[in-house]
Amino acid sequence: MFTAVFLCTLAVQEGGWDDFPVFVWRQRYRGKELPAELVEPFGGTNVERDDPAAWVLDAGLDFYVGHGPGRNDLHLDADRPSWKERWDAWVETRDEELLLREPCLSDPETVERMERTLRASLAARDGNHGLGVSLGDEISLTPSGGIPWDGCRSPACRAAWGASRAMPLTDAVRLAWSRGEVDELGEWLALRRFHHNVVFGTLERLAASVDGPVGVLGLAGRTPFGGLSVSRAARRFDFVECYPLGDARQLLHSVRESRAETRSLLTVFLQDDTPAGVAWQAWEHWARGGDGLVVWSDAALEDKPEHAASLAEAVRNIRKLQRELGRFEPHPRGVAVVHDDDATSLSWLRDALLDGPTWPNRFPSHQEERGTREVAVRTWLRYFEDLGHYPGALPLAEVSARTVERFPVLVLAHVLALDDDDVENLGAFVDGGGLLLVEGELGTFDRNGRRRETEALEELRGRSAKRIVGAELDGYLKKRLRLRAEDRAALVDARVHAALGSAGDAVLRRRPAPSQVPWLVTRCTVADARGPVYAAVPNLTSPDERAAHLADARYLPAPVEGKVLRRIFPTEDGPWSPGSAMVFAILPR
Repeated sequence: MFTAVFLCTLAVQEGGWDDFPVFVWRQRYRGKELPAELVEPFGGTNVERDDPAAWVLDAGLDFYVGHGPGRNDLHLDADRPSWKERWDAWVETRDEELLLREPCLSDPETVERMERTLRASLAARDGNHGLGVSLGDEISLTPSGGIPWDGCRSPACRAAWGASRAMPLTDAVRLAWSRGEVDELGEWLALRRFHHNVVFGTLERLAASVDGPVGVLGLAGRTPFGGLSVSRAARRFDFVECYPLGDARQLLHSVRESRAETRSLLTVFLQDDTPAGVAWQAWEHWARGGDGLVVWSDAALEDKPEHAASLAEAVRNIRKLQRELGRFEPHPRGVAVVHDDDATSLSWLRDALLDGPTWPNRFPSHQEERGTREVAVRTWLRYFEDLGHYPGALPLAEVSARTVERFPVLVLAHVLALDDDDVENLGAFVDGGGLLLVEGELGTFDRNGRRRETEALEELRGRSAKRIVGAELDGYLKKRLRLRAEDRAALVDARVHAALGSAGDAVLRRRPAPSQVPWLVTRCTVADARGPVYAAVPNLTSPDERAAHLADARYLPAPVEGKVLRRIFPTEDGPWSPGSAMVFAILPR
């Protein structure tokens, strides 16, 4: 059984990436010097492209170079006329001649222009790139992480796809599927992969010319029509910023092999949260293993002084703890949601079957909130966090017999497409003692869109029916904060709890009232006499939840039988501020 997942570097390191950098995004002071009261509590800011940034260098601030190759080629704005007018006309007419991305990322002139801009960004400041160069934020084929659209059909994209190969239309594929005809599903999926590879390949080409850390910001995961693969980004780039949507952060923190490989950032948004909620955003990111923050923005800090003070206090305490304890580095373990981009695409298309001609309005934000697979993934992640585990996300292609060592339980939620190799790998996982928790259809199709001759679920049950558990958590997200601990645990088969018993980190048991708020608990093994060190934050994942419940979430559950909890932060006699994490050791009684 896997027992050495959690690592923690004890050497005290200060400055740069090792001291939890915080970058104040300049919006009101774009291209100008930030007032000292805005930047000094955090110590960092963004520097855009070839800005000389003499004041940043003179002050010794942390910085990264934003949008190194330029912004508009990689980030399309939904209200930009070159996009909106063309998209509106296409929605109305479905004229294929309107399916042109401007600029086209398959066009060599587009890439050459970005390379020229990137060279100028790299040459500025005598070649000083600070902590790294960002290639952009919210990079996508279409705006807003993937507004539904049938893909670029420019001469360059058609040539790259194959001049004699037809590009399937979503209208036709959707209507055919509604009649039970699935012949074109495979090509529709292949076109989704093609366009993502065009975008990601462009980033790889640009990154190859950067000597030093290079990253991407504003990721929410790949969608059928845009976005970026988090797992690919985690392996290719030195720093990645994910929004707390879907399984994006869980995937990033599960895939990266060590802190040295990929740094994890989070953008803290002040506008829609309370002061305590803003502090919670910083603490929750650190507790998950985050490496730093981007603060949106200088204007919000200036307009909301209470929020600014709360965030500054949180950052100060996080840095103090990190210097005292070493690098806090939890890794998800125990249970993981299986991630697969084909599953996401097919689930989207199935949800869109009844949309009629309005399917282009099924935006990523709508799908994230209401999509069948998206809601199921979010529900399972919250559920296992509420039980006291730190769940991860794992690409389906990486499942094997060895996965059991780290993740003895895998959740398969509406994974409609499985190839024979996928079924064999899942079977090896089951043969090795793993447990599959299945919601919805499993492997109805292969990745070429053909119906499988034998049902994948039946094949897996034939190997070990006891290791396959069907389950769903209907309505859990709406009732989770009202459930008693024992009622929450009873929502899944006892086999799931048994499989997690020796692998999870449910070190705390529930207390009765006054607090039933669940806590996210993560662990960092510190190699000294203190024993394992944990961080816990109230598991309140929306501003509305935090506004309603943070003040009540000050009572940590008690440790499991035979253990004692020793508080590290705040100390036993120190005050606890709503929104702060609690950091503690679990010792033998």
